Amino acid sequence: MQRSHQDADPPARHVVVIGGGIAGLAAAHRLVATGLRVTLLEATDRLGGKLMTGEVAGVQVDLGAES
Repeated sequence: MQRSHQDADPPARHVVVIGGGIAGLAAAHRLVATGLRVTLLEATDRLGGKLMTGEVAGVQVDLGAES
């Protein structure tokens, strides 16, 4: 007995997210939560995009676009 096209398992999906800024990280997280296989590509050696921490007068502070 052959399986009908409707009964076939859907093909596995692999999504590539370009950019490891906050939007790319959020998108990748949401896609993984739905069961998709995700590869995240980032051009630099760190994630977070414009979001980062720094030190001002010996105190750790948030730096970035809206900080």
